[in-house]
Amino acid sequence: MPSTEKHTMEDDFTIARKKQKTSDEQKPPETSSDSDFSDLEEYETNTSTSTVNINYDLYLETINRKVLDFTYPKICSISLKTTSIYCCLTCSKYFQGRSTTTPAYKHSIDSGHHVFANLSNFKFYILPENYEVKGTKALESLNDIKMLISPSYNDKQITKLNQPDNLGIDLNGDSYVPGFIGLTNMSGQLDYANVIVLALSHVSNIRDFFLTWGPLV
Repeated sequence: MPSTEKHTMEDDFTIARKKQKTSDEQKPPETSSDSDFSDLEEYETNTSTSTVNINYDLYLETINRKVLDFTYPKICSISLKTTSIYCCLTCSKYFQGRSTTTPAYKHSIDSGHHVFANLSNFKFYILPENYEVKGTKALESLNDIKMLISPSYNDKQITKLNQPDNLGIDLNGDSYVPGFIGLTNMSGQLDYANVIVLALSHVSNIRDFFLTWGPLV
């Protein structure tokens, strides 16, 4: 005998919720949070590609040192997050993470840019293959970039800065200390502050004090 029980929209909703719950229980655990990628570091540590028989020099020729600028705040240009930030060493843009759901990984796929520097631990990685650059020769070729990310000087290097053989001569015949460059005007209103900082950087006692203070990143 056919049932006379009415089938309502509420019944459909209840059935749909049960199916969704069952589907969610069968899904594998997600590897990262959609909001802040809080599990990125653990995921990336456990899923890096095996480094057996890897040519660490691969893609290093694509690094564009002329555009590299590490003076900007360490913020992902896509998610605007400040954790697990990598710099693309081809275009100098900042992206988050290395897992397959992150802006850095997607950038490597879309743009064909492969070499990234972690701005926290100063290690270098190849994406989308997701392996760390190792090997003495490869790492030595990246020492200049690591120095740009986190400049550090020992007492011997600081003492040498003011020695006559380290000075350059400008077009007017005046001596100067090589290496000083203009500062990035981030907000468009820091011109005067930048001028003062550059002037103070030429006072050797003040400069040496901050150089011995160590990296500020």
